[in-house]
Amino acid sequence: MIREGSPGDLQRHFAEWVAAQCMCRLLGLPFEDREWLAVRADLDLTMVTPTYEELARNWEEIRAYMHEHMATRRPGHPRGLADRLADLNAEHQGLTGRQLSNIVSVLFVSGYEDFASFLGVAAFNLLQRPDVMSAVRARPETMPQCVEELLRCSVVLGNAIPRFVTQDAQLGDAEVKEGDMVLLSLDAVNYDPAAFSDPETFDPTRSPNPHLRFGYGRHHCPGAHLVRRQSDVAFRVLLERLPGIRLAVPPAEVPWHPNRMAIMAAGCL
Repeated sequence: MIREGSPGDLQRHFAEWVAAQCMCRLLGLPFEDREWLAVRADLDLTMVTPTYEELARNWEEIRAYMHEHMATRRPGHPRGLADRLADLNAEHQGLTGRQLSNIVSVLFVSGYEDFASFLGVAAFNLLQRPDVMSAVRARPETMPQCVEELLRCSVVLGNAIPRFVTQDAQLGDAEVKEGDMVLLSLDAVNYDPAAFSDPETFDPTRSPNPHLRFGYGRHHCPGAHLVRRQSDVAFRVLLERLPGIRLAVPPAEVPWHPNRMAIMAAGCL
């Protein structure tokens, strides 16, 4: 992005690039395959797919890639997590090859898509706050706390959890009847005034910050620590290397990728 000059595309040259680096290094996949993998990961999370057969064929291509990658490993010399899982499975035979390659495929698609989406949306939110950028540049050690607030405020998933009403009830101003379906927003909880003081305000010094971006309890995301560390490093480097970074257009004019379960900005700088 620096080489090509302004205006740049933060989604492509920052968010997607960092997320691909992270997941390829974690799983031990060749980074040169990132674009091939990203295209298929994007299609898997699209909400507008021409046919079920196309979606199934796309997933089979990802799964076969992971299967072939693990088949070329040297036992006992793992290139990454995928090989480690394959070595463990070879010892215990708990999963079929198809099951294992499906699991590794899910690890890449979910890890890459959610992380790339978060970095893009978080960068969009951060660039609207020059005072916050100046503050964390002056004190880089405060970036982890700023990342926590970005995690709280950045809406990443464009879906919700469906639940069915078991008895008539009053939910706020709405009446719900037995059998009704209610969609629960996973992001709304991070704006709950009972848990957060002044929740609509972006506060990079907020403490405590009990957001549920990574879920809770047994549903807590196992990649939470990795996302936090990678985001800390990524935003520190972004602000250091591009001290004059700003949005090229007003926030309302930044384009977005539509019809996706993971929300992505089409271009940010």
